[in-house]
Amino acid sequence: MQKIKMLPTDEVVKRIDEILGRLHKIWAHEDGTVEEANVLYDEFCSIKKEYELGDIVIEEDGRLGLMDIAGRITVPPIYKDFSETYSYDIEATKRPIPACNFDNKYALVAADGKGTPLCGFEYDMIHFMQCSYNLYRCIKNVDGEDIYGVLDDKGHLIVPCEMDMVNPISNNYACLFKDRMGAVMIDGSYFEPVYDDVYEKEGFLWAAIGAKIGFLNKKGEIVSVEDAAQLGEEDLVACYNY
Repeated sequence: MQKIKMLPTDEVVKRIDEILGRLHKIWAHEDGTVEEANVLYDEFCSIKKEYELGDIVIEEDGRLGLMDIAGRITVPPIYKDFSETYSYDIEATKRPIPACNFDNKYALVAADGKGTPLCGFEYDMIHFMQCSYNLYRCIKNVDGEDIYGVLDDKGHLIVPCEMDMVNPISNNYACLFKDRMGAVMIDGSYFEPVYDDVYEKEGFLWAAIGAKIGFLNKKGEIVSVEDAAQLGEEDLVACYNY
């Protein structure tokens, strides 16, 4: 039989906030160590096994909103639907929610208690990109065909919504396609689809155009192995497994 999870007490919510606040500082490389992060994450996972941490959908007169586990209204009941809701480990970061209006169009809205739109209601779907901190894949249907782009958590379109496809994130980046290949990194860096190939190798992003193959630098230029040896690692585009 599946165990029924309890709603967290105020003390548990406070501890979750402390853990997640600390974890986000470590993950953002602001402070702390991997060892500390592992201990904190293990504690969080233990709490998550005991308590229900998912958002609660609320309804009023046929309109939907969201409430978090502490009883705070993060989005008032003013929307038709949400493409996804989050558990508290994400909601604690104040991450926006993809909301659908009554014209069946999506926008990102802030979890600010008002549901403030951060971009126009112009997309046919928006989904959070797993393994990122703040990226969302947006989709428009044009003449029966889906085209894709990427929004950040401020509602800014960092990859134009005109791609044939934006892949899931792996090793710190997502490949994207529009005739040729490009990439978007989890920090929002965008490399236009001008390459024949883009891939991770030896912990860095590599690219190819014809016979020219090498590291990709932060300007989007392909750098040979020999030239890369003269550069610092901070000049190259790093990839890590997450």
